[in-house]
Amino acid sequence: MSVLTHQGRLKRFPGVDVFLDICKLAALRRMHVLLLGGWGSDSAVAGRVLEAAFPGLRVSTLGDIQIRYDDGQWEQPGDLLERIKSLQPDIVGVALGGSHHDRQERWIVDHASRLPSVRIFMGIGGGIDMISGRTPRAPEWLRSVGCEWLWRLVRDPKRIPRIFNAVVFFPILAILDTLHKHDV
Repeated sequence: MSVLTHQGRLKRFPGVDVFLDICKLAALRRMHVLLLGGWGSDSAVAGRVLEAAFPGLRVSTLGDIQIRYDDGQWEQPGDLLERIKSLQPDIVGVALGGSHHDRQERWIVDHASRLPSVRIFMGIGGGIDMISGRTPRAPEWLRSVGCEWLWRLVRDPKRIPRIFNAVVFFPILAILDTLHKHDV
């Protein structure tokens, strides 16, 4: 995410940094965060890291579940929503990953209305991996020039199709859409 600063410059705010800022503010209000998804024990480790970094924050994790989305149908434990409701989180960070990069956002859209205690839902993707320490962040200088994506690509080449779509294909579609709308 990029934001125009008061100096008129664009500043990047990677999702993991936004989520950490949300957790920092949530700790001040003694709020409850739920991490949904992640690999193996990464979710639990990330929860402990967040609680240590932000005293007052309560973190629950549900990283031990399988959630799939096939042919417009969710395959997930039947009691998942009840488990989430019983925890009464204020904030839910959803990290479902997988081949469909929009799966976590789709899950949020499809389930948010059934979880009334939740004030904020956020797709956090690889954020759990970074917070837990399993995936190291790019060096600060690389992040400051907006190239964390390149760091992640070098460390994980299977991301090439996703990066290509985000960096090449999507901008071309956006330009073509703009030209089409303006009949240029």
